[in-house]
Amino acid sequence: MKWHRQFWEEPQAQAEFDYWTKVPTWSPEEIVALSLSKDPRFVSSEKFVQSTRGTVFSATYFERLEIVQRHQAAGELDDRTRSTRVIEWAEEYDFPMPNALVERVQQLEQKRMKKRNTQVGTLSASAIEATASVLQALPDHVTEAVNATSEPGDSPGHSFEAPTPPSAPTELEILDPNEQPLHPKQRKTLLILVGAMVLSSYRYKPGSDMGALTHTLETQLIKLGVPLHKDTIRGFVRAGLDMLAENQSKKK
Repeated sequence: MKWHRQFWEEPQAQAEFDYWTKVPTWSPEEIVALSLSKDPRFVSSEKFVQSTRGTVFSATYFERLEIVQRHQAAGELDDRTRSTRVIEWAEEYDFPMPNALVERVQQLEQKRMKKRNTQVGTLSASAIEATASVLQALPDHVTEAVNATSEPGDSPGHSFEAPTPPSAPTELEILDPNEQPLHPKQRKTLLILVGAMVLSSYRYKPGSDMGALTHTLETQLIKLGVPLHKDTIRGFVRAGLDMLAENQSKKK
């Protein structure tokens, strides 16, 4: 009996990782095909017919597709998810992805980060001065919120001072004039806003590692020209999540 090659075994069905790492977002079916080192344009659920659904490959394909779709329904993934987020999700849940694909995505992201950092590093002194003037004009309750959520180990009496124009931007520091103290309800509201933003907009799962989240926030702040250290960001996030959880538990 003559052996017939299945559609996923055709040479054109092999994924070109260099191409797919340049595609910014992936759909659930694209994630599954790429996890099997297959090109999503040639391997998809609609390609399978009755004669091919009983194979080992089809069983693996639809098993992985179910996993991805369940995580999508849970809010872990979107209809189209950024490739970097897919890699983070796959590592978090031990979802198999080809090492070559993971390395290419990470290399491209590092290249983007390096380019962004270079762009931020070339900000003119006038832009830094303008940023500093805006920071000094921030309301007292905002500056007090920063000092109220300092990380353990900070020196006593430490406060954030307004930045002087450096040659390259450093961590955003905010002046604390020690005037009107922040009302407890105002601080609580600010922290609840932070917690709600992290859970709803960034889809952070309480109890999971904060590395990816703080990295994302740190990158976005750098891009805006107002860098904050990841430890400072983590302090805000933790305080916000704790305050939000406390507020929700009181309503139960």
